[in-house]
Amino acid sequence: MNEKNREKISSRLMQLFKKEQVKDEEREKEMATKLVEKLKFFMAEKDLTIHDVAVLIKKDPKTIWQFLHQRVNPHDRTIYKIKRLLGNH
Repeated sequence: MNEKNREKISSRLMQLFKKEQVKDEEREKEMATKLVEKLKFFMAEKDLTIHDVAVLIKKDPKTIWQFLHQRVNPHDRTIYKIKRLLGNH
């Protein structure tokens, strides 16, 4: 295989990788949005504040606020705790 072909193949692989990476990021955002909506509904239904949720899952209230306003993507463990609180796990 000559150098030109190698560069073409490498370029094509990078394009495919970037497309998959974008799809994964879009899926993550969609899942986070759904989880935020469920958490907001749960909080309204149970009359909980951000502080109450933070106490229940043992996290800083600022983390919960940032997650609810989609300013930050929490760690997997935090997501697990939120899902467990909602009864989705």
